[in-house]
Amino acid sequence: MWCCAAPGLQRVNNPTTASARTRMYNQPSCKRHESDLITQQDPDVALTLHLIRFITADADFTLLWAAAVGKSPGVALRQKVVWITGASSGIGEELACQLAAVGARLVLSARRENELHRVRRKCLERSSLEEKDILVLPLDLLDGTWKKRSRKK
Repeated sequence: MWCCAAPGLQRVNNPTTASARTRMYNQPSCKRHESDLITQQDPDVALTLHLIRFITADADFTLLWAAAVGKSPGVALRQKVVWITGASSGIGEELACQLAAVGARLVLSARRENELHRVRRKCLERSSLEEKDILVLPLDLLDGTWKKRSRKK
């Protein structure tokens, strides 16, 4: 018997009910994993199923190709510099933590400098990065003074 809740479609060795004991062990117990069993047995069917999934997928080909054969973001972004605007809270804060965990060097920008320093400390705690790997650069993108300052330098 296959269990949908078991990670990696692992076989459940001790079924608890009589009907589960009599069920064939090579059959998946849920509709969700029937196609996985078929694709393991026949490569032509696997190719056809992947083609159907591609045609009906709600994504572009580049993303599907990267997910199938590309490098993982952790490998691709390790030791790269990533500048995150809006890093003081919400999605920007979570993105900073996730990128720090994979080893990306960060530039954190937002309006609230004290929140940026909090996010920086949080990233340093959750990763192996050093303080020099995370730069806090407070700025307001709506305020044009940062453009004038950068032109003078």
